[in-house]
Amino acid sequence: MTGIKQSVCSFLVTAGMIMSAGYAVGHIPASYATDMDNTHHTNPTTHSAPLDTLSDESIQPTWTPDALRTWGNEKADVSVYLFSSLTCPHCMVFHEEVLPKLKETFVQPGKVKLIYVDMPYDAKALTGTLLARCISPALYEKYMTALFQNQTVWAYTSNPRGLMDGYATALGADTKAMRACVSDMDLRKKVMEQRDNLSTLYKVRGMPTVVVVKNGEATKITGTDTPVILAKIKSVLGEE
Repeated sequence: MTGIKQSVCSFLVTAGMIMSAGYAVGHIPASYATDMDNTHHTNPTTHSAPLDTLSDESIQPTWTPDALRTWGNEKADVSVYLFSSLTCPHCMVFHEEVLPKLKETFVQPGKVKLIYVDMPYDAKALTGTLLARCISPALYEKYMTALFQNQTVWAYTSNPRGLMDGYATALGADTKAMRACVSDMDLRKKVMEQRDNLSTLYKVRGMPTVVVVKNGEATKITGTDTPVILAKIKSVLGEE
């Protein structure tokens, strides 16, 4: 790896393969949702991003906790899947540097449908994902940005729930309802099934990964190099 822009966070889909934290990726025990130490990460450089990385006009008011978050033109010929984990340092960079450009260039003009695939590969990321799925749709994007902006704080504490709740409270969220979702085993199962099914389908082994699907053909792009990612998507769209 030559730098953070060319790097990805490792992800192993096979349940029998163990992450450096000592747990099978496909089986994150419920009891570890708030207390598993995240020592296998390396602290990345801190970045700052506006809280409106994705504009309010893209909010889907009918989002349910078990639904993947989608933005853009539902009838677009091209779907762009973004595979990302809340505790992946390079995903933080993608969220702050690449995602705004991707949305501005392709989503807002209606060229593609963007589909966010939660890829929790440790218990802390799973907890954050569950909380984000259950926050008000109007606050979802701001909460995700708050989690990424503060990743170097909460992802390296032994019990990050207080911090996660604090970010939600600062946004005016109903934290009681969000906390109930963390204990929802059906939602937990759904998130993990979405992660495993889509990562297996598109052979995703690192994050962040963008998969561009057009006419049933998938183009996979990894890393956080904004010009490269935009150019490859334009190529799929036939713009270059």
